[in-house]
Amino acid sequence: MLEHSGGRTGGTVRLTAPVAFMRHCLIPLLPTLRGLHPDIRFDLRASNELLDLAEHGVDLAIRTGPLASVPGHVQTLWFTCPWVVCAAPTYLEGRAMLREPAGLAEHDLIGFRASEDGLVRAWTFRDPERAARVRTVPDPTAVFDDGETGWRAALDGLGIARAPLFLAAEALREGRMVELLRPWRDDDMSVSILRRETRLTPARVDSLIAFLRRHPPPMRID
Repeated sequence: MLEHSGGRTGGTVRLTAPVAFMRHCLIPLLPTLRGLHPDIRFDLRASNELLDLAEHGVDLAIRTGPLASVPGHVQTLWFTCPWVVCAAPTYLEGRAMLREPAGLAEHDLIGFRASEDGLVRAWTFRDPERAARVRTVPDPTAVFDDGETGWRAALDGLGIARAPLFLAAEALREGRMVELLRPWRDDDMSVSILRRETRLTPARVDSLIAFLRRHPPPMRID
């Protein structure tokens, strides 16, 4: 059974997360967390690569999607989140509304190239009538290796992008983006907290995990 070290929560917590997640989801939480735990300091490392926590001296990692078992690490589900397909009103003006994923071939698409293999990531959907999964590899007008940069291009009207709802929610609520193919949303992806497996977990790390689990990102869009 894991235990925390007890005592004060003071000290530094080293945390890594994907760049877009760090900027949009973690940074806004820090003032509240700082108010609750003024003795905790933060060493934040924005990276889209999964670091070896022990090798880099990192306490926690935030990771999205399915994670294979990582030796020496403990994975805790934080929240789940759908992927959404969106475009800016300026791009959609004068264009017919998409009814199904096959119609994407007639549009300008914004793709994401993963650094680990150099491939453009596929877009997946769930057929609302047959519940079958539909997978398509976009033929992008522009490809980016950073999700937030691609999202910014979509906000500026370059084309249609696919993004996790935690990145898109604010722009959707404000009307700066429009969700397309909502009935075709695929199953939610998981967002997990990864930490090193150790019998004694510092109280400051326990406190941060507990805080994060109480404060998942707001994702209401209506």
